[in-house]
Amino acid sequence: MPLFVKAIKLLMPLLLMTILFKPASAQTPPPLPSNGVLRGQVLNGTTGQPQPNLPIKLHAIQNDTTLKTLTMQADGNGNYSFDNLSTEHTMNYQVETTYQQITYLSQEPGLFTPNSTATTLNLKVYEITTDNQNIYITQMHYLVTLSPTDLQIVQIFIIGNRGAQTYIGQNGQTFTFAMPQQAQGVTFQNDTTSERFIKTEAGYVDQEAIVPGEESLSIIATYSVPYQGDTATVEVPLPADVANLSVMVQQGITLISQQVTFASNRQMQGTSFSIFRGATLPKNEPLSLKLSGLSQAAPPATMPDIPAHQAIAPSSRLSQSSLMWLILGLGVLIIGGVMGFYPYTRRANDAPATQRQRLLLLLVRLDEEFATGKLEEATYQAARTKYKAELVALES
Repeated sequence: MPLFVKAIKLLMPLLLMTILFKPASAQTPPPLPSNGVLRGQVLNGTTGQPQPNLPIKLHAIQNDTTLKTLTMQADGNGNYSFDNLSTEHTMNYQVETTYQQITYLSQEPGLFTPNSTATTLNLKVYEITTDNQNIYITQMHYLVTLSPTDLQIVQIFIIGNRGAQTYIGQNGQTFTFAMPQQAQGVTFQNDTTSERFIKTEAGYVDQEAIVPGEESLSIIATYSVPYQGDTATVEVPLPADVANLSVMVQQGITLISQQVTFASNRQMQGTSFSIFRGATLPKNEPLSLKLSGLSQAAPPATMPDIPAHQAIAPSSRLSQSSLMWLILGLGVLIIGGVMGFYPYTRRANDAPATQRQRLLLLLVRLDEEFATGKLEEATYQAARTKYKAELVALES
């Protein structure tokens, strides 16, 4: 019998006695401190003025779970305040409101820095428009793996809005797009209600409003493309201009495309991938990928997952928790994206000491995520380097 099994058997009675006869007071964890106050103001990003008298929700989140939601109404100057909040560093808070039938979320979490009982978290809303001239694809990610009969595809559009108004489209339809002609079994990963996308003869229509910002909306689709023999050509329609593109292809597959160049190789979940980059792809000119070596490449031992991750509110709009976990799960390392998941925005009115405390706190949270296996080491190291650079900049 192995030595460690014998040791466990010998120690088990003692462990049981310790558990059974432990004083009740020792079994009860100490209560979390609940003396925190979060204040903020609703600002209209279109007019630059406070937006008064809107309903406010505050979501209290810990370990990706919403523990409670508090409600109140902002005053005539758009101000709101919530008290008796936990100041634990594992807690974060998100503010939500509805304006002109559009739901808005704060773009960074509310955090309490060490030894602080007060924090500020403002919220922006916008006027609406039906003009789509400012809508574009800020990032597109395309991942290709192999099965014996199909290419397995994960396709991500991150959509931005360069304007100062929320785009609501025509008749509530905001973004029209199509899949490759050979695509089968199309499934959308960030459609919690199965009602967000409308299937049309030409493809699909999204019904989510697009708020101002570079990362306003995400569309994450999975599908398969059948192939026979050694080669396959996939043409992905581009419904808007694409600013940045990344393509990840399982190693062993050869990719030929005039629109991308090789960037690096990387490991993900025991499988090697080649990463290609592209930029400034024009609307209505499809992304064309010619793949060869399919008959010789072996399917990966484990297929890449898209981790299940609870969104703070039922919206695909970036706050940026859900989407960034999807991208991190795919192994696509984008510093901006990583910073989105571990949000840090340098506030102009914060003292350097406060900014330093925020960065140190987020470094602790980053270490915790890595320790629990939620981040690959390359992603963790890149994010940690970024935060340390911010600290050096503050102290120089």
